[in-house]
Amino acid sequence: MWFCVEPVSSIDESIVGVFCTSGLLRISSKETVLKTPNINGILQNNRLIISIDNALILYEDEKRCNQANFVDAVSPVEVIAVSASGNIVVCGLTNGTIVVLHISGAILLTLELQSPDGKGGTTFAGIFDEGNGRFLLHTTKGSLHRLILDESNILESIASGQQEQKFSQYAHYEKLIEKLFKDPVSCFIPIRQYCDGKETIVPFIAAANKHSIYFSSSENVETVPLKPEYNGVKKMFTLMNCKYALTYSGQLFEICPLTKMMSELPCMFRIEELVILETTGEIIELLITTKPDCNGKILMKIVSFPSMEIRQEMEMSEHTWLVQQPKNSANIYYIAGLTHNEPIVQEFELKILSETDPSLRLIKLIKIGRLDEAEEFAKQFELDVQLVHQARTKQLLEGLGTSLDAEDLFCRLMKALADVNDPLFLTSIRDANIADRNMKKRYLQFLLEKVSAAQNVDMESVIDINERLLRMETLKLIDPYEIDQDWQQFVYHDNLLQLCTELFQKDMDAACLIWSRHIACILPQLDDSKVACLLRAIPKETSPLHVVQWLLHFVGPILHHQPQLMHLLVQFIVTRTKSFQKLAGWPMIGLTFIEDVIKLLQEVKFPLIDLRLQYDSNMEELHRIASALRDLVILKQQFNLQASLDCYMQEDVNSTAFRLLQITPLNLLARIVTEFLYKFFIGKEQLLFEQIVHYVKFLTVNQHNSFWDQRCVALVELLYDEQQQLETVLVILRAAPVPWSPAVASLMRYSASDLPIAAETINEQNTQIIKCLKVKYGWSLKALFNTQLLVQRVLKLHHPEMLADINAIVKTDRGLAFRTDVSVIVKMAEYGEVIAAAQYLDELENTRRDNCCRSSISMMIRMIDGGRISTDMTNAYLEALQMLKRRASTDQQNAIQQIVNIVQLRAEFGLSVSCASYSHTTERTSLLLNGIRSIFAKLQHNRDQFVDLLLGAMRRLSSLLGMNLLDSLYEVMVLLKNIHLSCLLAGQLTEMANLRQPNAFSSVHRIVSLLLVQQVQSMHSNQCYAWMEDPLTFPVCRELLYQTTTDCPQEVAVRLELLRWIQLGARYYPVGIEEEFSKRTIIPETVFNAMYEQLAEDGIAKQNGINGTTNFKDFKRESLSTFDVVNDEFDQVSVPRNRQVQEQETIVTCVGLALQMVLLRVKGGTGSSGTFTHLLALIGPIG
Repeated sequence: MWFCVEPVSSIDESIVGVFCTSGLLRISSKETVLKTPNINGILQNNRLIISIDNALILYEDEKRCNQANFVDAVSPVEVIAVSASGNIVVCGLTNGTIVVLHISGAILLTLELQSPDGKGGTTFAGIFDEGNGRFLLHTTKGSLHRLILDESNILESIASGQQEQKFSQYAHYEKLIEKLFKDPVSCFIPIRQYCDGKETIVPFIAAANKHSIYFSSSENVETVPLKPEYNGVKKMFTLMNCKYALTYSGQLFEICPLTKMMSELPCMFRIEELVILETTGEIIELLITTKPDCNGKILMKIVSFPSMEIRQEMEMSEHTWLVQQPKNSANIYYIAGLTHNEPIVQEFELKILSETDPSLRLIKLIKIGRLDEAEEFAKQFELDVQLVHQARTKQLLEGLGTSLDAEDLFCRLMKALADVNDPLFLTSIRDANIADRNMKKRYLQFLLEKVSAAQNVDMESVIDINERLLRMETLKLIDPYEIDQDWQQFVYHDNLLQLCTELFQKDMDAACLIWSRHIACILPQLDDSKVACLLRAIPKETSPLHVVQWLLHFVGPILHHQPQLMHLLVQFIVTRTKSFQKLAGWPMIGLTFIEDVIKLLQEVKFPLIDLRLQYDSNMEELHRIASALRDLVILKQQFNLQASLDCYMQEDVNSTAFRLLQITPLNLLARIVTEFLYKFFIGKEQLLFEQIVHYVKFLTVNQHNSFWDQRCVALVELLYDEQQQLETVLVILRAAPVPWSPAVASLMRYSASDLPIAAETINEQNTQIIKCLKVKYGWSLKALFNTQLLVQRVLKLHHPEMLADINAIVKTDRGLAFRTDVSVIVKMAEYGEVIAAAQYLDELENTRRDNCCRSSISMMIRMIDGGRISTDMTNAYLEALQMLKRRASTDQQNAIQQIVNIVQLRAEFGLSVSCASYSHTTERTSLLLNGIRSIFAKLQHNRDQFVDLLLGAMRRLSSLLGMNLLDSLYEVMVLLKNIHLSCLLAGQLTEMANLRQPNAFSSVHRIVSLLLVQQVQSMHSNQCYAWMEDPLTFPVCRELLYQTTTDCPQEVAVRLELLRWIQLGARYYPVGIEEEFSKRTIIPETVFNAMYEQLAEDGIAKQNGINGTTNFKDFKRESLSTFDVVNDEFDQVSVPRNRQVQEQETIVTCVGLALQMVLLRVKGGTGSSGTFTHLLALIGPIG
């Protein structure tokens, strides 16, 4: 057991020029050693841990080599790791046990690992400290374990004396990877893995043995073979996030975890063992031992990585082991083995390698902080102790900021300072960081006394320390309650000008105080550009009071020191004054500020006149701004106006007047002109009036301004020149939108002026009325102006107030009255509002009413006569014409009645009639015939009421055409060519017409002649109409002649002569035969059908007026009963007759034959007889 430890007397042995070695400990075993032991050594945080086989030697302080703690680990220690504090030691034993110890030797925890193959004999490939008490342990078989220790709780538990069983609660063990490699691994290194930006729990592992490198994770393993000449990997380590491996043959190569590739580093020697001394961004140093060369020489080297450049090297004994240690130690530790003539090492000695030169050694001791040892060392070798005192002073100054007992440490500092005599060093530490203000003041006072008492001292340093003390006094003023935590920044600040600039943001009072108290050290640093920068650095949000306060301290020294900067200062004052415009108290704040600044500048006394000041011009500029601000104050206080200072100063008086008119409220508009603007235009009032007119025109163009119309009215009242006033009113009226507002309408009172231009306001009022109506009726104001079209639009839209709007339009232009009146009457007629049209017409004056009636009647008659309007429109016009008829002349009344008749003829009889054809006699006869045909066509299917309907229709047709009913019926009889129907119609004439009226005889004469001719013609006809009764031709003719009268002798003679002939045939009829006329009202069907067939053959009833055609030839009449027999040769059928009827027919026949003989004779004679004129015309050829 290696527990025989004894100190070794310090005997220096020079190795090389700058290093020497000395022994510290000797470790030996009581028994003879037969096997080379397994040795590990670690120096961590002044804790030294050495393991030799199963022996652990623990030193809580590397300097106390006689105070060791020994622990028997039972089994040899294979791997060892120490926490960053050096208090916790984790060991891996060859039997697979993990032992956790405290540096005092207390065993905290023991864990036994189960071998993956179940055969035991588990050994460790290494331990890796992840930090924060986390350790990774890798076995030679391939499994990975993690041990997590709560070091702080463990140390607290040890301090409280808890037992070992309690420590397990502060440890957590887990198995991360369980693999089983065929060949055991000798070393490993973890590689961090990240998933979704977070580090995975199980790291990526690179492990190696003699043949291969294994890259394993929790899921798989990847194997990369090694070169045979490497003889396996001895050690793996990380440098600057790169992975490296040291082989047993002494080569170094880099490993890429991603590509699994290896890159060998060039090296001129083979490495046996390696320790990392220092790793920074610039330097990486390694401590290595080389393999024996051909002469058996082993060297220890300090090299730079990765160039492997040798910085120092020294020869070592055959058996040498390196101790894992940081470079910041004062010495380099290593372990040397002594064999004592035995084949195996029997004894070990811990040695230290240090510098040979005492001065270097002293510097080394001072550098690592071993000041007491350095002081003794310096005294021993009679070196300069001041270096130690200075180092101790610096050390105390550094610890003063973190010490809990600052007062005690400060006292020690003062004692250390008392031993320091170098004034340069004392002045160099004047800016030391001391958190307590009182300590800082005492510290500076001590330095000032010490430095002031020294000889050959630079006075600049004394002044600088004195300035620091003055700043401490200033600090009491600006921060009496010691609230500012960054107060040392003020004390040490090299550039107070910059500090003042920084204080502008948060404490202007402190900046002013610093400037006034430390102006002596600030002024030498100032030049023109820095002064400008200083003024620009004052924040814009700084209050005016603070700016004045700063200028109070600033202006005097600056103007005396640099008078050329007065213009720059004035520009700053002007700019700062303008910046206050955003404040609520503007412009009063600006006026107060500028007046205070002017007063301040006036109080500065200059012993000499310096032209660089340009005093008068600069002060004049300030006074000009002050005057402008006084005006702005008046505007704000009296008129509540906020004007821009720049605009007010830069614009001329005319532009200012215009702008003020723009921004002044309506209720103050008159006041600002009379009370404020007039004083600027004294003697030049016309210019002010021009600006008023200019602003009024501006308002008319920009009517979106609030109350623009009321503003215009208010300004017009301020104009004194009546002509100018009316011109302005006219501008407003012309630009006012539709409709006029009450304010604009009030301007019409100016139309009562006697000036000629006043009449134009009336015209504008009329134009406005038209514009209003345009807007009302949806007509764009930009459209071309056409009043007549507007009238038509008003009539078309037909609003309830249409007539009132029409009257308004007519009032604006009397020339539109006639056309407008006609359009209104016609349009109202179309709307069916005849009563409203009559009211409108009656309200017109006589001449205008007569003209309107005449034109309206003519227009509507023309439109109806044209026939291109609808029936509803025609009826509407007819209704209006009836209204106008009572207000029209006789000729117009006749024209109205004529168009009414024409419309009825068109509607009832389907006649294509116009006013021209109606007035022409020949065309009217043609219309009569067409009307008769139309009547026949309509009555074709109404046999039972044929006679009554025919007579009624003929009465209406004759009346509408203005023709004699007798003449109309004559034409019917001519068309029918049927004695029976003619007698039937003639028998009704005495009831339908007044045969005794004048001029009736000629018509009766014609009808009687027609009846006689048809009677004679019927005797020669072989047709039978299936009418058994006698047509009673002679009784009918006698009755007609009896009912007629005439005053004309010729007509009387004709009448008597006809009666003599007719009496011959009528005397054989019984008395009261006339009553038979009223009984014959229905035409037999055979006669009715035969009549229409005859009409069809003659082409009379083929055309139904204008409504189409009906072909009676194709008419198939129906039998009256199912027993009737229809015979096409009806003329062969004999009808039984009684004797009386036969006798009457004989007499009628004889009379007819006699009439024929008479007519034949009359026709052959040379003279003419009025009695038989019509008979001759109707009878045709005789013989």
